[in-house]
Amino acid sequence: MFAPTTTRDPRADRLVDSVQRADALVIASPAYHAGISGLVKNALDHLEELRDADPPYLDGRTVGCITTSRGPQAGALTLAALRSVVHALRGWPTPLGVVIDTSTASFGPDDEPVQPTARNQLRIMTDQMLTAVGQRTVAPGADAERFSPNSTHQPS
Repeated sequence: MFAPTTTRDPRADRLVDSVQRADALVIASPAYHAGISGLVKNALDHLEELRDADPPYLDGRTVGCITTSRGPQAGALTLAALRSVVHALRGWPTPLGVVIDTSTASFGPDDEPVQPTARNQLRIMTDQMLTAVGQRTVAPGADAERFSPNSTHQPS
């Protein structure tokens, strides 16, 4: 558990050091009663250790936010809470945050959830993150015209 007056666990040190070196990150949480899970919130609380860093907290970092829930309402509320925490830590949430509604998931042959909509949204969110850090490339099968610098593509 995060306690600012105590010595950090080595795992917390690794988390804080990794975030400090990151250009971008993804934060994902299950929706627990329309809120961020305690484990994820505790990890985010450890980022208080970056208050005096250069840059502090998540300042200047792009953050993709993902939630999972058994229904859209809890997922949307948790996503809003997660985005608020990222803002409070001075991070830049991607325009698209992703809610994966597990109540509508069908399962493939290997018991892997198959959600074409969520998969597409994750691809878009990832592209937004890579664009923000200046490293976007067109994913295989993506519409190359849409991503070209001279594109006249208008988002729908």
